[in-house]
Amino acid sequence: MAAQFSDSRVVTAPGETSLVQPATDSRHRVLFKIAIQVQQEAGGWQLIQDSMTVIRAKERMFGILVYSPGGMKHMLTSAELAEFGPPKPGCFWLTFSDTP
Repeated sequence: MAAQFSDSRVVTAPGETSLVQPATDSRHRVLFKIAIQVQQEAGGWQLIQDSMTVIRAKERMFGILVYSPGGMKHMLTSAELAEFGPPKPGCFWLTFSDTP
């Protein structure tokens, strides 16, 4: 996985963890991008997340990259599954925060 949080960049191998302390703007926002290395003849990277989040003072945010063979189907409602069909397998960036 490769990630960029504001100006901080990191590449993390499967099963490893990285600690990043990115700078936030005046509104406590962090722009971030998450990419995964894809299996192709030439190799390469696939961007899976390009977004912004708010990290308030004294708050920790955790991000976990998960490969789900079921496409995180358990997170969808029966109405969503009926409308959109079953999700494809893939990598998903999940975040949560807490206060130390």
